[in-house]
Amino acid sequence: AGFTYLRGTCGSLKPFEGGIAFRRLCEDALVQSRFSSANFSARGWTFVLRGNHVYERVSGPRHRLDVSISAAEGTAARALPHGIVGQT
Repeated sequence: AGFTYLRGTCGSLKPFEGGIAFRRLCEDALVQSRFSSANFSARGWTFVLRGNHVYERVSGPRHRLDVSISAAEGTAARALPHGIVGQT
């Protein structure tokens, strides 16, 4: 029982589902979930996704998805986020 808010596949393996405190190693990628976030780590990069409310909204969506991207220490400067992604 519980919430299922992560669904995916891992290479040619069976599809998986996960909820709070979920952890799965898929080849060279680590997929984790916590109470209110999902983390994806692979090849020196970490992506964190969090759902949030749209505060002071006038119209449109009531929820948003916040995404943060970070590189492991020692990552070459040319490989760091840049352009639109790097400016946020």
